[in-house]
Amino acid sequence: MSTQPVAPHALTVAEYLELGEIESGYSELVEGRLIIHKRSDYTDAGIPHYRIVDITEPVSVLACHQAGDFGYVDGGVVTGTFTATAPVAVTIDLDGLLP
Repeated sequence: MSTQPVAPHALTVAEYLELGEIESGYSELVEGRLIIHKRSDYTDAGIPHYRIVDITEPVSVLACHQAGDFGYVDGGVVTGTFTATAPVAVTIDLDGLLP
């Protein structure tokens, strides 16, 4: 009797609680405003929390969350220590991320 390997479960967008990315420059300056295209993509997909990590010194995080019709809102860029309580409690020493 042989067993077939079971394919790992692929997550659907509805199952994501949070998405994070390293700053990739997928943005553009329009009339003096920084436009981040991925935010609208993630808003449309229904991802409730989105973190942007910029690994240039000082390392920083911009934490965004869904705010209904407004799309994502954020509390500003954080350096030093990043702490969040949603969707899970986490504390990250951002300065410790670089060698």
